[in-house]
Amino acid sequence: MFFNAMLRLGFGDGLIQSFFPVLDALGEAALLTDAELNLVAINSEAQVLYEVSHSSMLGRKLVDLIGSTVSEARDEGWATVLRGDVWRGVVWHQKPNRKKFRAEISVRAIFDDGNAFEGMIAIIKDVTEREAELIRQNILSRFLRSIGDAPTSDDLYQVMLEALTVEHGADGAVFRVREAAGYRLVAAAGVDLAMLEPIKMADFIAEEPAFLRGETVRIVFERPRTAVKYQLIHSLGFSEAHLVGQRVAGELIGSIALIYRQTPWVDLRPVLPEIAAALGAKLERKRIQDRLERERKALEVLAQVSTVMRQATTHQELYQIASQFALEATRASSASVLLVNSERNQMRPVWCSGVYAEESIKAVLTRERGLSWQVLDTGVPRVESQAISLPNVFTVRPLKQGSYLGVPLRQGNGTKVIGVLTADTHADGGSFVPVDLEIMTAIAEALSSALVRLDALETAEQRAEAFAKLAQLSADLEQLEDEEAIATLGLQTLLDLTGLEAAIYFLLDQQSLEALAVLGKIDPEYLRFRQATPIGEPDLFSFAIQSGQVLLIEDYLTQTQTSLVLREFGFRSALIAPVYCNGQVRGFLSASSFSKVVPFPANTREIIEFISRRLTRAIERADGIQEILNTRAQTFRTLGLALEMRDFETKGHTDRVVDLALQLGMALELPPEQLQALEWGALLHDIGKVAVPDQVLLKPDKLSPDEWLWIRQHPSIGAEMLQGLAFLPLQTREIVLYHQERTDGSGYPENLRQQQIPYLARLFAVVDVFDALTSQRPYKEAWNTQAAIAELQEQAGRTLDAELVNMFIKVLDTSSSQQSIPA
Repeated sequence: MFFNAMLRLGFGDGLIQSFFPVLDALGEAALLTDAELNLVAINSEAQVLYEVSHSSMLGRKLVDLIGSTVSEARDEGWATVLRGDVWRGVVWHQKPNRKKFRAEISVRAIFDDGNAFEGMIAIIKDVTEREAELIRQNILSRFLRSIGDAPTSDDLYQVMLEALTVEHGADGAVFRVREAAGYRLVAAAGVDLAMLEPIKMADFIAEEPAFLRGETVRIVFERPRTAVKYQLIHSLGFSEAHLVGQRVAGELIGSIALIYRQTPWVDLRPVLPEIAAALGAKLERKRIQDRLERERKALEVLAQVSTVMRQATTHQELYQIASQFALEATRASSASVLLVNSERNQMRPVWCSGVYAEESIKAVLTRERGLSWQVLDTGVPRVESQAISLPNVFTVRPLKQGSYLGVPLRQGNGTKVIGVLTADTHADGGSFVPVDLEIMTAIAEALSSALVRLDALETAEQRAEAFAKLAQLSADLEQLEDEEAIATLGLQTLLDLTGLEAAIYFLLDQQSLEALAVLGKIDPEYLRFRQATPIGEPDLFSFAIQSGQVLLIEDYLTQTQTSLVLREFGFRSALIAPVYCNGQVRGFLSASSFSKVVPFPANTREIIEFISRRLTRAIERADGIQEILNTRAQTFRTLGLALEMRDFETKGHTDRVVDLALQLGMALELPPEQLQALEWGALLHDIGKVAVPDQVLLKPDKLSPDEWLWIRQHPSIGAEMLQGLAFLPLQTREIVLYHQERTDGSGYPENLRQQQIPYLARLFAVVDVFDALTSQRPYKEAWNTQAAIAELQEQAGRTLDAELVNMFIKVLDTSSSQQSIPA
C-alpha cells in the first residue's frame, strides 16, 4: 500500500531518483517504465540479473529487453494491467548480449491521481534452473512410467528416445548397439535414421575416455579441433551432442546420444545416467525372460507343429505353418520354404515369413547361388554365424550382417531332398543356438510327413471343391436375369475349376461368332480372329457343333491337324462346349491356355457339361422373364394410348415421353432397374385421369376451382390404382404420384419442394413439360423446339430441377445433330 501510494505521486521533478531505495528494498530485480514503456529506472538486482549498468538500460524499450514472447503475453494481458490488476507469467527474457533465460514476471500499471497511465513496474525472477529441473524430472518420470509397458527391446528403445525428445528436450535422440565391428544405429526419434547412418559412433568416442568410464559427455561440433571431424553432422545443422553409455550387467552394449541444433536451455545430462540405468535393468530382465521363454517355446514347438500341420488342408497352409513356426521358434528375421525344380535347375521359395517376405518370395536361386543349394546337394543341415561374408550367399537386399540356418526337406520319409527350410538373422545380426537346429529339423520332418498326407487327399479335395463351386453357381444363377451376367458367372466358374488362362462366351449369329463375355488374359487379335472365322469351315467350333459334345484339348500341339494361326497365338490347352436353348445352339463356352499345358482332371467333361446345362436353364429363364417384361410394357403402352384418345392429346404423346425419358435416363447413366421403372412410369403417368369426368377433362375453356380440383387429384388416384400391382417398382408409383410436383412447391398433389420430390419424378417432369409445350392442345398451339427450350431454361432452378434441365437440353441437341446428318 505504501509503495502504491508513492507511485501515484508521478515521475516529474526528479522523483524517479527517490524510487531507487524502494526498488532496491524489494529484494528482487525490478524495472520501472514511463507511459511510453521506456525504462526509467532499474534496481541493483536487475543490473546483476541482466549483467548491465544502470545508465546503459535507461531509455530502452521494455519489449527490446524481454523479447517478442513477452510482448505477446503483454498484449494478451494488457487489459488486466490497465484495470490496475497484477499480470503474472513465466516467459522468456533476453539480456543485452541476447542470452535468454526463463523468468517469472509480475507487472503492474502506475497511475497518477487523475487515474492516467504513467508507466509500469515489473518484478523479475530468474527461474531457468527451476524450470529446467522440473522438465528433467518430468522426462525422467515419463520414461519410468512408460518403460514398464514396453514389451520388447525395440519398444524400450523407442520409449526412451521419445521421452528425450518431448517439449524442451533434444532435437534428436539416437540409440546405437555395440558390436564387434563398431556401433550399429538401431533406433532414432526426432531425426531420420538414414540421415545419421553415415555418421560413425567411433568419431564421437575416440577422444572421449570419459564415455568409456560411464560418464555423460558433451561434444560441441563448432570447436575448431573438431570442425573437420564432425563436418558431416555439422553440415546437417547440429551444434552439439550429449552421450552416455548403455550398460547391461556391467557390459557396455550401446550408447544413447542426444543431438541439438543449438545449445539447449534445459541440460538433460543429469538424468541421462538414471535413464540408462533403468533401461539397462529392464533389458537385463528382458534378456532373462527371453531366454526362459525361448526354451519353453522350443518344447512347445516340438509338441505343436505336428498337431497343427495335421489340421492343414492345402500345401500353401503347410508351407506357411512351417515357415512361421521356424521364424518364431528361432527368433529369426525371416524364414522360407524353398522347393527345387530339377528340370530348370532352379530353387524357388513357396512361402516366406518375416522381414522382406514380399521381395524374397519373388527370388529365383539358380545352382551355385545361395547356401541352400549346398544343403540340397549334401542333404546335411548347415549353420553359418557370419553368412554375409561367404562368397556364394544370396540376399534380396545388400546386407552387412546375419546368420544362416538351413535344413533339408525330404519327400515323405525317404531320402530324396525336394527343398530346404531356411531361417536367417540379417535384420538384427543375432546368432543361432543348438536348440534352433533341433527345432528346424523337427519342423522339416513334420512338413515332409504332412505333404505326403495332403498328396493322397488332393484328388478328393479337388472333387469336393468342384462340387461346391457348381452348387454355388446354381444358386447364384437364380439371381441373374441378364445373359451377359449369366455367361460371365459361368466363365468365372470354368476358369476356377480348370486353371485355364482365359474364357469367352460366344453367341452364334447364323454362321459367325460374337463375343458376349470375356474373362482372363487374352490377345485382342485372337478374339478378332475367332469372330472373323465363319462357322462351317474346318475348325474346332465346327467340330463341336457337329459332335454336339464338349471338346477337350489338353495340348493342341500334339493334335494331328493344327492351325498355323492358332500355333502363332501360342494355343495350347482348350475346351469348347455348346450351349443350347430351346433345342438350338445358342452359343459356346470356350476356355484356353496360351502359355502352358494345363492337365485336365478325369471329371472335367462332366463338370463342363453341368455348367453348360445350368447356363441353358438360366438363359431360358431370363428369356422368359424378358418376354414377360416386354408384355407388361406393351400393356402399359396400350393404356397410355387409350388415355391419349380420351384426352384428345396429340397423337404420340405416350411414345414421345417414354422415348425422351429413356434418352435422358441413359445420358445420366441410370442403372437398368431405374430405367425400367422410368419407362413404366412414363407409360402410366396419367392413368389417374380415367377417374376425371369428361366435362372436366375435355373442357377447352378455363377450369373452375372445383374442376381444377379434379385435375389436381389425378396423380393421387393413379398411384392408388397401381397400389395393388406388387411387381411395379416403388419409383414407378412415385413418378405417377409426383410428376406434377414443382421444385418451388407450386405443384400438386402434396406441394413438395426441391429434394423432397423423388429423383425420377423430377426427371420425368422435365420431359413431360417439354412435350406439353411442343404439342398442340385444344386450348393452345404447339410451341417450336427453341421456344420450348427457352421456357425450360426459364423454369430451371424455379419449378424444374436445373441440373436435369441442362442435361435434357444436351440430349435434345445430340438427338437433333444426329438427325441432321445426311444419310
